[in-house]
Amino acid sequence: MSRPLTLFRPHLPRWEAWWYYRIHPAQNYINADIWLNAQQLDTTRYLAERLTIFSTASADKDAILLYLDQPSRAWGGYDDFTVNALDTALALQALKAANYSDYSMLYFPISFLTTNQNSDGGWGFRPATGGQQADPSNTYVTAMVLRALVAHRAVFPLHESITKASEYLRAKQNQDPVGRGFGSSPSTVYETALSVMALIESGQGDAVALQDAITYLNATQSSNGSWNDDPYSTALALQALVAARPNLSFPSLSLSKPMPQDNESVTITAAVRNSGLESASGTVVRFFLGDPAAGGTQIGTDQIIPLLDVNAVAQSSITASFTGTGNKTIFAIVDPDNLVSETSEADNKSSTRVWVATGPDLAVFSEDLKPSTYVPASGTAFTLSYAVRNLAKRQATVSMWRCMTAARHRADHYCRPSIFQASRVLKSAPVPSALRSPGTVLIRST
Repeated sequence: MSRPLTLFRPHLPRWEAWWYYRIHPAQNYINADIWLNAQQLDTTRYLAERLTIFSTASADKDAILLYLDQPSRAWGGYDDFTVNALDTALALQALKAANYSDYSMLYFPISFLTTNQNSDGGWGFRPATGGQQADPSNTYVTAMVLRALVAHRAVFPLHESITKASEYLRAKQNQDPVGRGFGSSPSTVYETALSVMALIESGQGDAVALQDAITYLNATQSSNGSWNDDPYSTALALQALVAARPNLSFPSLSLSKPMPQDNESVTITAAVRNSGLESASGTVVRFFLGDPAAGGTQIGTDQIIPLLDVNAVAQSSITASFTGTGNKTIFAIVDPDNLVSETSEADNKSSTRVWVATGPDLAVFSEDLKPSTYVPASGTAFTLSYAVRNLAKRQATVSMWRCMTAARHRADHYCRPSIFQASRVLKSAPVPSALRSPGTVLIRST
């Protein structure tokens, strides 16, 4: 018979907060490591917590895999515990931390979570089993499961489930006296902290709403430094505040002249946005000709943005010229040396193309000459139509072209200055001309 589901607060956040902040001296950490690894823990949650922090503990990984319920391919608290979304999410997070990569096995517990997602996008503790309805969704379990799915989304198609879960969490944000926390109203510190981390990791949190949640956490901290005099809530709040970092990206990367000539100056402008939850100072923007990961060379010197507030956009520009015609790729990287601790480093690079063109290349071909008659009478005017072509990739301004006979009789034709687009054909108006003697008509563009 399966044991009933009982809820308790895991110890994982206390250890993670300790890890992040290095509150204790190194020897204390080593002693804690020795003590924790010596404990005989027989629940999925304790094993998952310990494996998440000490990810090289192969014995814990083996024990978690043994606890997997074979019929349902999900986890409960013990090897004979009722399977549930919370224990399954914790086990999946721990296996990810341990770099477990048997995806054929991971597929089944992940499918257990996505299949048992409630219609409102969230999860409760128990799925629907044996004719019993699934538990109603709640903020705590949904945030835990969302973090587990996000950890595995690079391998499995989880976008739909992640989007639905994010929408559920966003709907659970409340209006509090100061800020806006998360949870079944009234807000709680631990649900707010977990929701903030889950939405940041999923990339589907609104920056303003998340900033309101950080305001709530700051406002609910007690004068003694804790949250509610509770180690669990305090540890989670610290983790959420650590996650509230800048996030730098490029909304646009543009060129003053997308098709300059050889050695012509071009201004490259990058718009840099901070979509994170904390301002960034001394942000470096670096430009490259070619991908720096493949040997691209830096253009000019580093450009510095002194301060970039939350939700602000700043422009960073540099002027350069390029030699050698043809297509080239310009890259821009923000925070190239990873000096700013960001929510995500995946959106710090952008690129655009520039075409270095040759000068105009005007040409006239014999097949483009169309006289009104090929055998005009001596002294009789006729009409000659022709086409002028620009074979280059750069436009030209044409103001005059000249018709001549082989005997150098000349008839200049002037026109208003016009822009002759690259790779285009310019049709002329018929030009009256008269041949006083037999000969060949020549046309020259100037």
